[in-house]
Amino acid sequence: MSYIGKGLFSNDVTLLMNAPMIRTRGWWARRLALAAGATLLSLAVAEVLIRALCLAPAVKAMEVSSVDCVYCRSTNPILGFELKPNYRHANPDYEDTYERTNTHGLRDRERSLQKPAGVHRVILLGDSIVEGHGLPEDETISQQLELLFPDQRTEVLNFGVSSYCTRSEVELLEVKGLKLDPDVVVLVFVENDFLNWNIEHRKMESSLQRPRWAEQLFVYSDLFRLNALSLNLFSYGSEFDPHRWNHRAIGNNNVVDGLKRFSELARLHHFVPAVIIWPRFLDDRIVDMHAMPDSEELVVERLARANGIPSFRLTPYFEEDLAQRRGANPRLLYTQGDMYHPSPDGSCVAASAVKKILAELSDYQGLQPLMSPEDVDRPAEIAATQLGTVKPNYAILLHNQGVELYEAGRIAETIEVLTQAAAEYSPRAKTHVLLGSIFAKEGDYEQSRLHFERAVAIDPLVPEAHFGLGYALAQQQQPIKAVDCYELALRADPEFAEAHFAIAQVRDKEHRLSEAITHFSCGLEVAPDRVTPRLRLALLLWQSGRDAEAVHQYRNVLERSPDNLAVCNDFAWLLATHQKQEYRDGAEAVRLAEKAAAESQHQAPAILDTLAGAYAETGRFDEALSTARQAIALAGAAGQRPLNKEIERHLRLYEKRLPFRTTFQMPHDK
Repeated sequence: MSYIGKGLFSNDVTLLMNAPMIRTRGWWARRLALAAGATLLSLAVAEVLIRALCLAPAVKAMEVSSVDCVYCRSTNPILGFELKPNYRHANPDYEDTYERTNTHGLRDRERSLQKPAGVHRVILLGDSIVEGHGLPEDETISQQLELLFPDQRTEVLNFGVSSYCTRSEVELLEVKGLKLDPDVVVLVFVENDFLNWNIEHRKMESSLQRPRWAEQLFVYSDLFRLNALSLNLFSYGSEFDPHRWNHRAIGNNNVVDGLKRFSELARLHHFVPAVIIWPRFLDDRIVDMHAMPDSEELVVERLARANGIPSFRLTPYFEEDLAQRRGANPRLLYTQGDMYHPSPDGSCVAASAVKKILAELSDYQGLQPLMSPEDVDRPAEIAATQLGTVKPNYAILLHNQGVELYEAGRIAETIEVLTQAAAEYSPRAKTHVLLGSIFAKEGDYEQSRLHFERAVAIDPLVPEAHFGLGYALAQQQQPIKAVDCYELALRADPEFAEAHFAIAQVRDKEHRLSEAITHFSCGLEVAPDRVTPRLRLALLLWQSGRDAEAVHQYRNVLERSPDNLAVCNDFAWLLATHQKQEYRDGAEAVRLAEKAAAESQHQAPAILDTLAGAYAETGRFDEALSTARQAIALAGAAGQRPLNKEIERHLRLYEKRLPFRTTFQMPHDK
């Protein structure tokens, strides 16, 4: 009894203890299921609402710039983008493509991570000025500077990336440069460094590998896409709107913050810092931009001094060099015509100046003591803030996207993208130049003229703007105004060959042969391989009685383009029919004319007329007669009555066993 009682009592207790636990688990399971269902329902409702209200941007495959592009998206928001490591290109354009980068993602030769014993390492920090936009690698400032140390115990590392602001340049130093143990770091400061964002030039490849599920959700879920873009999940936001996230990471006063961090890194890592100020190069002088309102001292000089960093202007060094080159135009001599990016001469002078500055820094005793918080240069910080108020925009990216679309033959899309760029952002001269060129090609010269006029108003130093305006005016039968525009194009760029050729064509039509010859000659000095202008020059020289020069030009163009029909035909005519014996060569005339006739399948009457003249010059009159008659028949069938009559005149001479003689008239001009 007692055993049963004990057993019953024990079971009862067990049941009493377990009953509440069973109810608790069921309750939580139901609550969790209910919560999960409510969450899924909420997500479904949110998905429907977001789709119905079109709150999330549509999915569109991003057309990145060519995979050949040297830049790629960076996972570091302060950088935004960077140079691809181990990049190679056989035919670089020196804008989007370079010969190479090294393993560190720098436009430089390979550098060991560990500094070699006895080597003095200098890092040049900067944007496209340092990177070498528009220049081969051996003409960059860093390479030119390293060559000035023949003992090979000084390395100069190129840490330039196009469009970087000061804060991004210092960030690049921190994430990559410090590993290379520099002794000196020179920050090359350019006036647009006050922009608080890195200008996007191209849609770039992403270097981030995202989970497959995230990619699927981004494509098929508007809710996920909206949140991914808003919160920058998996870096979707920085890829979709890179300026927004780059600006957020950089802040509202990047120069102030960048120089402060630059000073901190110098103290922590014991390198010598310096700021070198790149000037603006005008047609008649060299100027330093952004002075303080109350003095000639520059804003960046004051900020550098506040952080104990020595600063140096390059202007005195360029002015010293300019004084030795009387009458030189600083913009054309030291830059690529844009007032900023160095030419080979500009790189050389800059490298020489930096070497002298490095010599001054050799006596450097360390950073000056930092100012106390009460003594910080507030006016300079305020000035820097005001200089950085330009809002991030995609004008350059859209322009370059338009160029790519235009090159792909997608004209309607090109006009749409460029019009958007011109309407939404501060207009760029080159955007209007491209629009003007498109409308000119379409035959809408009025729209073309309007866009070129806008381009000239925005930036009168863009030679293509003046040239395009001149072309549009010429097509509207305004040759005098057109020539004025062409001359302005030459003032902006004296080596603009097309402007020389355009003036030459106008003067040719006006029968002002001397001026036409001068401009054709100037253009060919710049573009010696142009066949059509050289052919016309040869003809004008012949018309002007400058026979020896004409023959020289024909031989020149024949060497450059031996299979060109017009060249063979025109030169054969001269060699067969020239009045002066010293310029005639019947055998060569026959060879060239037969070559041209064969290439044209004996169906071009003007070329057959030349061949008949060549046969007559060598005494082969029967062949001259039959060839001339064939030419007459072809010209008659084609309705070329003036040419028909001219060949008949030649035929009458051949019937008398006489060759034809002329002073300058060419077969294709009849």
